Amino acid sequence: MNAFNLKKSVAAVVLAGLSMVGAAASAQDVIGGGATLPQGLYNSLFPNLTDDFAYTGVGSGAGRRAILNNDSDEFKVGGVPVYSPKVRVDFSGSDAALRESELDTYNTRYNNGAASTIADFGPIIQVPAVVTSVTLPYRHATINNLNLTDAQICGIYAGTITNWSQIVTGAAGTIDVVYRTEGSGTTELLAKFLDTQCSQNFQVSDSFATVVANVGGVRANWIGVTGSGGVASTTLAANNRIGYVSPDYVNVDSNTNVARVRGALPSVQNVKNMLVVTPAAPATTAYGNPLAWSPNFTYPPIPNAYPILGFTNLLVGQCYDDAAGESVAEFLTTIYGSDDIVEDHDFVPLSPAWKNAATAAFLTASSDLAIGNATECAGKGRTQP
Repeated sequence: MNAFNLKKSVAAVVLAGLSMVGAAASAQDVIGGGATLPQGLYNSLFPNLTDDFAYTGVGSGAGRRAILNNDSDEFKVGGVPVYSPKVRVDFSGSDAALRESELDTYNTRYNNGAASTIADFGPIIQVPAVVTSVTLPYRHATINNLNLTDAQICGIYAGTITNWSQIVTGAAGTIDVVYRTEGSGTTELLAKFLDTQCSQNFQVSDSFATVVANVGGVRANWIGVTGSGGVASTTLAANNRIGYVSPDYVNVDSNTNVARVRGALPSVQNVKNMLVVTPAAPATTAYGNPLAWSPNFTYPPIPNAYPILGFTNLLVGQCYDDAAGESVAEFLTTIYGSDDIVEDHDFVPLSPAWKNAATAAFLTASSDLAIGNATECAGKGRTQP
């Protein structure tokens, strides 16, 4: 995305959010929120849908809590809940995978038939929407062609590479890392790369402080911000900074402000080149396990391939007490049928194998797992608070 369109997009999202603070949702609204990484993509698809959709970017952690607890108070702008009174949460976005403990708690509360401790909503579904890179924007007065090795990335986040001179001969300045302070799936996707590619003891988490806790923690000069837009704007606001962010918030084809990794920019084609090692789609017998739909990627050396990548996921209910399930299914169908728009936002569409598996499991009426399946959803479904 170029800088002019990015500014317009961010401004539109902020104004839309502010206009909704304290507002009640109308009956036809389909309410969601969560990861800021795919927010621009989702907002560009909503006008193509039958019903009115709303999405509040608050980070993957808050998005998972919102859908799992049916708690729209997780959707805040400026610390104030967007919806008053509370409304049903119909879907959420998360680049961080659903945890087994989260799924167990949800099933006890909402998916245990008459024994559900709060209400009988039916199953939660986790399904990948698109493939995303995690880009590394930077700004330096004398560097305009930054190319990082795995070891250099590891050193930056481990705090052992602290000066630009350790990366580029003749460069100077303390490296200021810009990071996400809230629960962030973008943080977790970066952490998975660090965990597998680095000798240092990084932890996989959507909390940046947890990711670096065993390698010295957050340094005093590092800069914490919220949201993908916050990372992008803060990183490029002053020299000597490096961050990590969705491809939708930078120009992925410009090495001037986006680092190459292993010689490759995070362009759509270079991410596609890495997908020769995409994890296999779940087997039919695993369709009903939400955890099977968010596998770990591997990062082998492949020529002209950008290695820091993963899925961004949708979390939805199988059952709703009204027609919202049809709307959510239409949204997922639209994502899978909009490859050009997905690539316009510098994401990569799912492979046919992954699309076919998700369609067979959740969008085919004869499937017991289909969103809104009348038999499976009889007497249950997500309700308004």
